[in-house]
Amino acid sequence: MDDNLTLDRKRVNQLCDLIIGRNYKIYINLQSGIRCDSVDEALIKKMKKAGVFKVAFAVETGNKAILREIKKQLDLDKALEASHLARKHGMIVIGFFMIGLPGDTETTLQETIDFAIKMNPHMANFSMTIPFYGTELYRKIEKEGKFLFDTKEGISYGFYAVKAYYELGHLTEDLMVKYYKKAYREFYFRFSKVIDVLCSIRSFGEFQWFFNTTLNTLFPKLNNFLIFKKLKSFFRHKISGF
Repeated sequence: MDDNLTLDRKRVNQLCDLIIGRNYKIYINLQSGIRCDSVDEALIKKMKKAGVFKVAFAVETGNKAILREIKKQLDLDKALEASHLARKHGMIVIGFFMIGLPGDTETTLQETIDFAIKMNPHMANFSMTIPFYGTELYRKIEKEGKFLFDTKEGISYGFYAVKAYYELGHLTEDLMVKYYKKAYREFYFRFSKVIDVLCSIRSFGEFQWFFNTTLNTLFPKLNNFLIFKKLKSFFRHKISGF
């Protein structure tokens, strides 16, 4: 559950050395994400030997100007390198990206989709930007934009709901929803990527999660049809029986 295990290089190296030295047979999933620029090949190899089988890299956007706007100091070339190294050494890679960051336009949103495809993680999670109360983004929208849903009292939707929370400048609700759906279609609707994802699934529980998430994200309206409710119920019962 560590939010950024590799931030302290000395600590993560010691942790891996202790796990390896004691010959623990464990599986470590760093799906909360680590910084792309905090790893190199030597550390990736050691983490793999210690049991890390899945790792997520938070990139957010494929546009350098938007990275500066959100104050994320990240070299996009490092993101490409980190994903390549993790895949090279047999890790399952997840990429985190955000739709509707301040300053985003149709051009920058498409650049994010294109970068995700170029980075080639096994899976890419595209999430809607949420202006949480008390943040700089929240204050900016108060002054310059419009809330579609005020987060002051919290939210009942997750990051992956097909829902825009605000409008600001060129960012409209229609634009964000359009590119949210477009991102998932363009990243996943490729034969090579379908095979890539299926080969990365290690359990029936993961398959169930992937099936439900795909259905809810790409085809939310289909959940209203009885046949899809029965199909989801079928998978739940089948998986729970193993």
